[in-house]
Amino acid sequence: MLKKAVSISPKFAAGWMNLGITKASLQQFKDAEQCYLNAIKNKKFYPDAFYNLGNLFLEMKVYDKAIWYYKQVIEMKPDHESSWINLILLHDEIGKSNVSLSIGKKALALLPKSASLLHAVGNLYGKADLYKEAEKLFLKAIELNPSDASYVGNLAVLYHRWKRYYEAEVLYLRSLKINPNNKVTLLNFRKLRKILGKE
Repeated sequence: MLKKAVSISPKFAAGWMNLGITKASLQQFKDAEQCYLNAIKNKKFYPDAFYNLGNLFLEMKVYDKAIWYYKQVIEMKPDHESSWINLILLHDEIGKSNVSLSIGKKALALLPKSASLLHAVGNLYGKADLYKEAEKLFLKAIELNPSDASYVGNLAVLYHRWKRYYEAEVLYLRSLKINPNNKVTLLNFRKLRKILGKE
């Protein structure tokens, strides 16, 4: 149907983008790339098409191109939360944690009430053993979204590493109440209980 739509109307930007999404899901990456480029050709201001290209190159592990496309999205739409988060995670993944943290700070200056960004940057601080900074961001993320088990669980992990064991125990239990099936949280909780002499 989408192929037919764009063949009938080759300037149908949304059609090209949706066809690109379909091709990407089938791992037909070259076709997907061309579809997204066709979408952009027919609609210059199209942040979602640039974002999908970023995701495509991220999946292909062509990191320089992924970074370039995410940056284009942010130039067009500075409040595009997902592009900021992907840039943060990507730079951290390739071992550029300082760049990742710098990007995170810029993102939070623009989107200080984004729970996802607070959580992502909090993780960076936690990995760098900057516990107080991480705690501050995790608490803000939980305040904004108290029902997210991963936010609560990651603060529990932070307290666990910080040797604030009883606070960690309370938060592990809270996280497991929200999502009882999280195997990582269960494992960490059991490790903590051994430290506390409860197992």
